[in-house]
Amino acid sequence: MSIRQQLEQQPAVLHFATHGLASRDFPEACALVLANDPEHASGEFLLFRQIQQLDCRNIQLVVLSACSSSIGKTSRSAGLQGLVWAFLQAGAQQVIASRYPVNDHATAELMQVLYQQLLLHDVMTALQQTRIICLNNGLSIREVAAWGCWV
Repeated sequence: MSIRQQLEQQPAVLHFATHGLASRDFPEACALVLANDPEHASGEFLLFRQIQQLDCRNIQLVVLSACSSSIGKTSRSAGLQGLVWAFLQAGAQQVIASRYPVNDHATAELMQVLYQQLLLHDVMTALQQTRIICLNNGLSIREVAAWGCWV
């Protein structure tokens, strides 16, 4: 099922557990690396421009469980430009993403705690509680601090 078909079902949360490609200088080069689609050569990437054209108006939260998924060009006039910005521009209300490369095991643990907390709290409080729980469970400050929420 394509991303567009999934969005037609109007999910409240859209989660990507994948690899991210980020560029501080060229936001158009930012992309999520998806599963290879042998029928379409470009099917393995969800590009910055493609994300901008998605209809994410009904998405309350996009989780980019990918390395450096919040990296992008920063300017005074446009703010942060990259994957986060593309999803916000497409209509998503909030995006959780990482500021730098993250460990797969630590990320899996953090995401499990995050979703437990999302059942109890709003997104910002859930992320805050997730950080506290993960630090108490032995994750490093670097592994926990990588994650932020953009509105």
